[in-house]
Amino acid sequence: MTLAKISILLVAELVPACGQPAREVAPATLMEAVEYEPCDYYCGPLNRPTTAYCVNVDGQIVVGERAGFLWFGESDAVSMRNLVGKQITAHFDERSIWIGQRDQRAIKLKRGTSFEQFTDARCLVEVHKPKLAVAAKAARPHNFASGCFSPRGGTGW
Repeated sequence: MTLAKISILLVAELVPACGQPAREVAPATLMEAVEYEPCDYYCGPLNRPTTAYCVNVDGQIVVGERAGFLWFGESDAVSMRNLVGKQITAHFDERSIWIGQRDQRAIKLKRGTSFEQFTDARCLVEVHKPKLAVAAKAARPHNFASGCFSPRGGTGW
């Protein structure tokens, strides 16, 4: 009886996934891919090199990152760093980005990054968007003059 219940639950879990449409894969260009150390080499044995990616997906810039294995970083065999400037395929949602080449497996990136050394300004804009959204919601401290946080960039002094 228990085996039958498990089988029914397994089938019930698979049916909704089969009915969902496949994710649309769009043409993309890998603009930049840079391996960096999130803790700037201060983590010691817990050091985990991460690769930050910037991708132009059909005219929209998205950034993401993928941590390497322990202190080794991302191996060249599974990395996409060698495809900078080349055409790839990609799709993304709010939390993830999948990039790859046609007829090859894709790698999954965590959407967003704190890497600020991209050379392309469009990539930096995407890095800063979440930070600016948080700052825009913040209330001005009462001990600051009202012009200090002027949208025109004035100092208010």
